[in-house]
Amino acid sequence: MLLVVKFFIVTVLLLLVGSANARDVYILVIQESAPENCKVDLFSEIKGVYQIGLNGREISAQSPFLWADCMEGNILLPLGQEMIKLRMADRVIFMPIGKAGTNVRDWLVGGRAHQKLKLALDTANLKNIKFDYALWQGRLIGAKFPQSNYISDVRGVIRSISLNTKIDKWIIGLSVSCEGATGEQEVSFPLWAPLINRFPGPEIGALGSVYRSDQCSFNELGQKALAQLWFRAMTDADSASKKYQKESLLYYFKQ
Repeated sequence: MLLVVKFFIVTVLLLLVGSANARDVYILVIQESAPENCKVDLFSEIKGVYQIGLNGREISAQSPFLWADCMEGNILLPLGQEMIKLRMADRVIFMPIGKAGTNVRDWLVGGRAHQKLKLALDTANLKNIKFDYALWQGRLIGAKFPQSNYISDVRGVIRSISLNTKIDKWIIGLSVSCEGATGEQEVSFPLWAPLINRFPGPEIGALGSVYRSDQCSFNELGQKALAQLWFRAMTDADSASKKYQKESLLYYFKQ
């Protein structure tokens, strides 16, 4: 009898340790969505990958995502799968927010996507959700958009969201022009600043014609490749953040 009791206690302790080590990772995604990018390849739901529903509850993630309209939310399913496979998380919970045909100014106060953004963030706040990462992915944009204005507007969106939402790390992807020959786009508009909690994201202009269905859209292979780039950017951000924290502690101890 004593042996049975001991076995039961050990089993319970192992379960408690396992649950304590289980990690849920919450990811906010804001992405500009050109009309071309509404042509998405749907991915099946993946075990352990969830989305925040319209009522704030966690449900299985499927593309297109509920808050995302027709943005390329489907890159997130392979990203979540990669995070679980490589033990970066036990569960990945996405909240991608998008509206068809948006540009950066649509997310600012008065823009046509701002109310949707506010409603989504208010829903997350009511559930006391803290996001481990916030991903900004600029779309493939036309060369006529002034670079200086674009960078200023993106930073304005990031500031506005950060003031009202709990976010650990921002990862800022590049926007590039989709004009000209596929695969020959020049990487441009470096949006990240050397500030705490802002880190560089994928350089999507580096993905050539094999990853594209046309000049402005990614095919299924490209969407999976982009997910890999985001995963790498997140792990790089984690390493850089730890290094920054260690260096900061050393600095203060030296004073």
